Amino acid sequence: MFKVILGAVMLSALVQPAFAAEPPEAARVARVSYADLDLSGAAGVSRLDRRLQLAIQRLCVAQPGTVDLRTRLVDRRCREDARASLATQRHSAITAARQPVLAAR
Repeated sequence: MFKVILGAVMLSALVQPAFAAEPPEAARVARVSYADLDLSGAAGVSRLDRRLQLAIQRLCVAQPGTVDLRTRLVDRRCREDARASLATQRHSAITAARQPVLAAR
């Protein structure tokens, strides 16, 4: 099981083993902070996407340099599942940053 945490909201990227005979993996977590980014602009979103990509790469590599097809397929599925599970959370963070802030009286 893989987990990527974006900001303060937890998102679980549950990755099912590609082969049923494999036991489920222990949970791995990556925390991706975006508190320092301005997500209302393209530059901030680009930096967030880069951070998410790096987190996914760290979580979804069984053994660096592995070339056997089975491991590569599992790694690829992990990356695809992680990206899909992050989509809603990423969208919510960007949408929230682009909402106008109303000042209180």
